[in-house]
Amino acid sequence: MYHRTKTLRETYSVRVVAEQLNISPNTVQKYSKLDLQTASVYIKNIKRVSQYDQALSFIEEEISNHPKISTTKLHRKIKSIFLEIEAKVRALRYYI
Repeated sequence: MYHRTKTLRETYSVRVVAEQLNISPNTVQKYSKLDLQTASVYIKNIKRVSQYDQALSFIEEEISNHPKISTTKLHRKIKSIFLEIEAKVRALRYYI
């Protein structure tokens, strides 16, 4: 996103870039002011929220009790206990 913002910002206004990328104009301005090194540190430190965060202790317990459990089986167990989780199996694979 940083690189696309910087590239588009060379030609277009903040408002146009924000509309094209479907992000806030404040984000466009923030990324425009950052140099590459600062941006890479900033982006790496962003902690994204996952639906699986609420099931973290359960996931850790299941993996420690059943080290060979498949992701699909673990996903089914999580979904049966944590009904509000709508994320798919692939998201769980990335999360683990």
